[in-house]
Amino acid sequence: MSNVLAFADPAAQDAAQTGGKGANLAALTAKGFPVPPGFVITTAAYDSFIEQSGLNDPIAALLGEADYDDAAAFEQTTARIRSAIVEAPLPPELAADIAARYRQLPDDCYVAVRSSGTAEDLAGTSFAGLHDTYLDIRGTDAVIDAVRRCWASMWTARATHYRRNAGIDHGSAKIAVVIQEMVESDVSGVLFTANPVTADTDQMVINANWGLGESVVAGIVTPDSWVLHSETLEPVERILGNKEVSIVRHPDAAHGTLSRENAAEDRGRFTLADEQLAELGALGRLVQSAYDELPQDIEWAIARGRLYLLQSRPVTGVDLSWDSHVDDWQTLPDHDDAVWTRTWADEQWTGAVTPLFYSWRAEMFTRAYSRCADLWGIPEMKRGRMFKFHKAEAYFHCGLERAIIEHTVFPAFRPGPNVLNHVPPTWHGEILSSPFSIARYLKMHARITAAGDPANTPYAFLKTFDDWFYNRVDEASGLPDEQLRKLSDRALERHVEDLLELEFSFAEQLWAGYYLYARDAFSFLGWMLANWYTGDNPLAFGELLSGTARRTATLQENVELLAFAEEIRGSEQLRTLFGAHEGNAFFTALEESGPGRDFLSRYRAFARANAHRGHAERDIYYPRRLEDPSMDYRAWQTMLSSPEALDPEGNEQRVNARRNAVLAEVVDNIKQRPFGFLRAELFKLVHDWLLKFLIVRDDERYYIDRSTYAAKRAFLEISRRLQERGILGSDRDFQFLSRNELYEVLRRGEATPLVKAKIAGRMRDFDRFVAREAKLPVYLQAGKPVTLTDTDTEGDLTGVGTSHGTITGRARVLHSVEEIGRVQKGDILVTNHTDPGWTPVFLVISGIVLETGGMLAHGSLLAREYGFPAVQIAGATELIPDGALITVDGDTGRVHIETEDEEVEVAEMAEVAR
Repeated sequence: MSNVLAFADPAAQDAAQTGGKGANLAALTAKGFPVPPGFVITTAAYDSFIEQSGLNDPIAALLGEADYDDAAAFEQTTARIRSAIVEAPLPPELAADIAARYRQLPDDCYVAVRSSGTAEDLAGTSFAGLHDTYLDIRGTDAVIDAVRRCWASMWTARATHYRRNAGIDHGSAKIAVVIQEMVESDVSGVLFTANPVTADTDQMVINANWGLGESVVAGIVTPDSWVLHSETLEPVERILGNKEVSIVRHPDAAHGTLSRENAAEDRGRFTLADEQLAELGALGRLVQSAYDELPQDIEWAIARGRLYLLQSRPVTGVDLSWDSHVDDWQTLPDHDDAVWTRTWADEQWTGAVTPLFYSWRAEMFTRAYSRCADLWGIPEMKRGRMFKFHKAEAYFHCGLERAIIEHTVFPAFRPGPNVLNHVPPTWHGEILSSPFSIARYLKMHARITAAGDPANTPYAFLKTFDDWFYNRVDEASGLPDEQLRKLSDRALERHVEDLLELEFSFAEQLWAGYYLYARDAFSFLGWMLANWYTGDNPLAFGELLSGTARRTATLQENVELLAFAEEIRGSEQLRTLFGAHEGNAFFTALEESGPGRDFLSRYRAFARANAHRGHAERDIYYPRRLEDPSMDYRAWQTMLSSPEALDPEGNEQRVNARRNAVLAEVVDNIKQRPFGFLRAELFKLVHDWLLKFLIVRDDERYYIDRSTYAAKRAFLEISRRLQERGILGSDRDFQFLSRNELYEVLRRGEATPLVKAKIAGRMRDFDRFVAREAKLPVYLQAGKPVTLTDTDTEGDLTGVGTSHGTITGRARVLHSVEEIGRVQKGDILVTNHTDPGWTPVFLVISGIVLETGGMLAHGSLLAREYGFPAVQIAGATELIPDGALITVDGDTGRVHIETEDEEVEVAEMAEVAR
């Protein structure tokens, strides 16, 4: 192979010979991009030069004695290597080859001489700025001198250190040199086809300055900056840079550049017009497409109105995850000025979210909202997307929630529970005072009635749910695993979509009950208490909503689970096995004895009936009971931590009796007012409906979990096939593609480099979320965090009370459901959120502090059912030390962390009480 290769030579695309930069320029030239002509001096030429100059042994000896920890000494060592290279003459034949190639360029033209290492410009590394570049070089001798200096730059202290830290062997590192015709640009700069600040892959970023691009690449000036939408190529942000100086060709020297101050007029105007931005964006899309759609870092120049591509390399140092692609199912526009919040997910969709689950569950919620928008006559609900996927979290559109509140909530109800949960506190004043049209509100209900859909009237909504819950179980259960294996790929895909369509229909029919009737009923009940009740029970609202009118599916599941725990407590043989075998090993050990096998047989029947339950979060990423029974072992650990048998039935009766007593007292009080009988009947009507709704609120989850588990099993079958065919590498991979992306991989029979990059990036974000390494903002705008609320951490911690009462106990700070075995009876649970997988712990705790959610969050709901206080405080798991003695006041929403003196006082009082 020749030591010197033109860009147009196919051999120049071999990065082992021409380095990352050289190979990229050769590939771009071959694809027809507007690359200035040039050639590459290969790595073999460098090796030959080092060998013929007798430098191998001296370089190895200097590296062998180098002290990497002594900066000054290390600089001296590497300087000796560089000097040896610069002073050595080129082999005559190599010098002749370079001179011949240079003469093939336009007569005696200026060129850029750039280093091109074999390890640079690769996805895992970034050698930008470590190896030298020389601009506006002219003449054969000057070119050859610049080549030697580029070779020597491989041995700068920085480059040598970087290779060592990156685990790259010095002996395997090679360097080529690119010689490229110099474009005397009017404007130049860089283009990122993904936003390196926000990591958004649906945005491009352009930086530009007058003159040569070195001023932008080297960070010498503050350039003009634009953010473009990748699809429309329209600017969504533009910032005028100071552009203090520009780098230009030296007018008085044979070669080289100089820095020149820009005129005030040039500093005060943008370097690019919108048409040029669009031309650059279009070039960026084409280049990215040529590199498997992987985002590119592009250097470009414009000279005499013509756009040139100077180089392209993969974007490095940015945690890309292609979150916008997870929203590939969306049909409504994504407005750049929209404000997004995670508070909706904190309450309704807890835990880390995989792209696969989001891509169907967010569509389900969106379709339900869209149907309500049509039914209610609120077109504002369809003017933008409801959800956005961001770093393993589902964000909710605050502006659309505001439209719903302002059009459907009476001003008197707006301060009520749950109404303003999902709009920023800085908006509350405007929302509370915004006008309300009663005529439009009445018209909305008239439209609902006229639509003739019984599911969208208050009581028919409850009956419709019962129909789904009791009569449509088989539909939600899906096909058995053995039948799934017999389906063709297309039939399997259709089966998944049928299951998801069932969930979509379920949500569409029940959405109005949740987000109109229940919301208004909560608000109306609170308003009636505030305006009609004159008694002396400030806790009446919470107590009226405590307990349940009948046992919910979740509570029944928990009672059955507790029965197994009490059976273990009462059996010496089972207790011994339980203590000796942790987690799933306990279930294996049960096979070894008669009582154990009998216990296991009954447990397995329970597990099959509740196979779809027990998981920590909604997402299908988390195992269900039938997949991992160790979750029940941990639950039993918690239950058995109590020294005496637990009595959920007795507690249920006590809470219900207290609720009924409070109801009787409140109703009797209201009857004393004018029109008291009518007021009391209306109060009882609303209260009764809410008690029925709270049962639906719990049982709904039990039903939807069933269909979700059926869909999960079908997706697992897709994953099994893709792994069996060698397309996906692990049993986690499929979860980190949207369902459309997953179907595309199944149909194409391959995972492209982009698919693999998406999986890796999204898995990284998900794992960071789970490990609590990522601190996701409460509010987002244009992909960036915005502060629209304040957090007060002075003195007592103040949040929102979600279940009444006051309790003092030890804080047990948990970050995942796997830790519930640490909880002791009487502890106060402090965690981010809870889900059905946490339910067993509610039998032993005395209070709960959550970081997220609201009145209808799972933890708050169960706290009211079990009759202990609950408070929501942002950042509670970081503000409250594990094991601290704390007092939780669910009525004021405050948590007091006891001092050492207060702890002693509490202990003394407890001793007196004993």
